[in-house]
Amino acid sequence: MNKAQLKHIAAALHAIALAQFAVFGYTGLIAQPVAWVQLVLSILGFVNIEFVAVWVLSFVRDLEGE
Repeated sequence: MNKAQLKHIAAALHAIALAQFAVFGYTGLIAQPVAWVQLVLSILGFVNIEFVAVWVLSFVRDLEGE
């Protein structure tokens, strides 16, 4: 894959992570009482998806170094 495709994949993953947290994290936060398990799992999911996005972007840096 070329650099533009990898950047697009990373941007899509970032958008997915934000959407996931916006739906599940916010729902857990506004629940009465607060759904702490749902909130924590949403945060962990957000961090994992963002980690994959940064990992994909590392391939862009590797391609630029060649």
